[in-house]
Amino acid sequence: MNRDEATKRVMRSLSRVNPTRTAHLFRSPEGSVPVVVSLPNENASEVIARVQTLGGEANVAVAFASYFEIIPMTRNGDKADAELVINHDLSMGMLLIRIKQNPGKTIRLRLRGRQADLPVPQLEIQYA
Repeated sequence: MNRDEATKRVMRSLSRVNPTRTAHLFRSPEGSVPVVVSLPNENASEVIARVQTLGGEANVAVAFASYFEIIPMTRNGDKADAELVINHDLSMGMLLIRIKQNPGKTIRLRLRGRQADLPVPQLEIQYA
């Protein structure tokens, strides 16, 4: 599966979801819900760079073969409960595993001088 196919699947699935189930997603001040789609084997640093081009805040959908998980990436200032320092080549799949080790907490991600807060994913959307 390539990122284009994954993006189509994620966007089709999100368009069918009841808005109350996506209440935890990041919404920009004008009300939009920016989405960045990633594959689990992509480097987290590359995905973070794509989020930075959108202004530094977006919902990252990590698309696996049969489902995807969403990580809202926001800039919440000093509200982080934990800090996670990662290498440049850490995959998104491994990042999800590391985030899930801190359930219910907001995690500040540190990567080569950059930082972003990553709330633990609260939503997993299954599709057939």
